[in-house]
Amino acid sequence: MPTEERVAAMLKGTKHRPDEIVGKIRVTGTREAWEYTVETVAINAVMAGAKPEYFPAILALAASQTRTYGSTTSSSAAMAVFNGQIVNELDLNSSTGALGLYNNAGALIGRAWSLLSMNATGGSVPGHTYEGVQGNPMSDVPAVFAENVAGLPPGWKPLHVQKGFH
Repeated sequence: MPTEERVAAMLKGTKHRPDEIVGKIRVTGTREAWEYTVETVAINAVMAGAKPEYFPAILALAASQTRTYGSTTSSSAAMAVFNGQIVNELDLNSSTGALGLYNNAGALIGRAWSLLSMNATGGSVPGHTYEGVQGNPMSDVPAVFAENVAGLPPGWKPLHVQKGFH
């Protein structure tokens, strides 16, 4: 449960103010965008069972303003790929089973992102805030994992370099 004490402990994982607006998520193209704060993100992280040290990663996903589920006529699943020092700090998986729920940090970060996506937008109400035709069990917990930089084939550049970061 997101008690005041647990939320306060989660908020110790960031220097951002609890009332700072992190972003907005628009449920569908025709609906208004809902704003959410650092505290809202922390509440959802607590409900997911995440540890305070996971909070910077969860907050980064929240700041991306990307939902974990979409309204589609097909199946879809969200994913987030992490790279850099945070991979070792959080012990994110980049190897066997990386896309599964077998890594505690990745699973809890993904669950927090998923809960935020549902709760910060008024919930998933079929026909109202969720207009997908088919359901997908993977939409509840997105894949969160690390890039296996050491395992890249010769000549391949890590994703962050491909995207213009160094």
